[in-house]
Amino acid sequence: MNNTGADPDLGKEIEARGGWIQIGYQATGAWKVFLGYSFDDPDDGLPAAGARDKNTVIYLGNRIACGPVVFGADYLNWTTEFSGSGADDGTDNRFNFFAQYNF
Repeated sequence: MNNTGADPDLGKEIEARGGWIQIGYQATGAWKVFLGYSFDDPDDGLPAAGARDKNTVIYLGNRIACGPVVFGADYLNWTTEFSGSGADDGTDNRFNFFAQYNF
């Protein structure tokens, strides 16, 4: 039984290329800043029409360490392109805030 809707190839391997690059700076003894870019790009024509065809993200991350606790604040700008459907690109501006305990 095929429950993948309009895409009978959903769940099958798709050839793609991608990668990421990130640079960081230790601003003070406790504060680090990161800037990065990442992408995932399936080969043209492989995803069905209307499927996600390319994802890119540009991000800025901050980390402040207070002993074993790290506080973080990130901004990410995601863009998703869709194949063959004529749909506009999707954009998500995301802010993440967190606290992390290292043990």
